[in-house]
Amino acid sequence: MNVETIKGYHGTKKDNIANILENGFIPSVSTSKKEHWLGKGIYFYEDLYYAVEWNYCNIKDIDITYDKLCSNSGIIMVKIDVENFKVLDLNSGLGYMAFKNILKRVKKLYPEYKQKDIEENGDIKLIRVIEKIEDMIGIKLISDFDVVYALYPKNIFNKHIKNKGDFFVGVQKQICVKNQDAIIQKVEYDCKNPEVKKIYKLIIANRRKI
Repeated sequence: MNVETIKGYHGTKKDNIANILENGFIPSVSTSKKEHWLGKGIYFYEDLYYAVEWNYCNIKDIDITYDKLCSNSGIIMVKIDVENFKVLDLNSGLGYMAFKNILKRVKKLYPEYKQKDIEENGDIKLIRVIEKIEDMIGIKLISDFDVVYALYPKNIFNKHIKNKGDFFVGVQKQICVKNQDAIIQKVEYDCKNPEVKKIYKLIIANRRKI
């Protein structure tokens, strides 16, 4: 029986791959210095480009060669079960409505003098507030979902939206898996795949324009 899945790519250090494949991922947790956009969880990109770019940026060497990139970092490709697990798609109408309902509950639980934190500080801070309330009171709000994902504008080709109906290029979809049981398959993605080399060349070209 086929299960509905989505595919995700996770960039990491080469040394981490064997342990992840054998023992699973270690979920990321937001801190004041490093905030994860969708809160606690294991992060994947829908587009292979961003997993390669993540590896490139984390090596912190703009002149790194393709071969050195492949020897120092790797990519894990997963399949995530979105049929049997609870999914929150923040870009869908129903998903955003569910998120707004979470916010209504948060406002009832959050001190009135801090209400502006909820209304003015953006989605990343907002999800941090939701998680703080979960930890304080011991209830599930956003963590009630096994998988959360959202699209973010990241126009890697500098294509500007000028007219109604124009499309974005390079929109980034982040997938945050909060329940690792939803990951039903994980394999190392071959960094010597010609597709990765093509992406590497595109990243170099794009980063030089910044």
